[in-house]
Amino acid sequence: MHHSGYSLLNKLTMKPAKKLSFVPEILGIIVTAIMLLTFGAKLIIEIINDGEGTLREIYSALFHWHDDPTAFFIFYIIGYILVWWSPPLGSSIIIILGILVSVNNLDNFGFIIFAVPALLVGFFYFESWHKGKKAGNLH
Repeated sequence: MHHSGYSLLNKLTMKPAKKLSFVPEILGIIVTAIMLLTFGAKLIIEIINDGEGTLREIYSALFHWHDDPTAFFIFYIIGYILVWWSPPLGSSIIIILGILVSVNNLDNFGFIIFAVPALLVGFFYFESWHKGKKAGNLH
């Protein structure tokens, strides 16, 4: 008789985790869609209207994180794209990004509206990857 080391209770308590396995994807899609609709649309309109001037502002904003969501948005999108191919890398970028933007904007609580959901997306993707790795399901 083969004994796997797991009790029936452990097996039963693992089932709800499968139901929650889509939380990172669902939350990630919702948060990313909201960011694309708010920041992405604004950037596209500004690029269409001002062109080169907006591109210079975007470049400058990549190095000035205080009270400007441009860099946050761009790096979040990069992290979110990477999370689909490399969950530990993409989720780490999103988590670090959320922490950095929060620390750089302690006096501007408006950033919490985007930093907290981004942190949750990064955390849930990292947790999902880690659980899958422990179970032997992911690379």
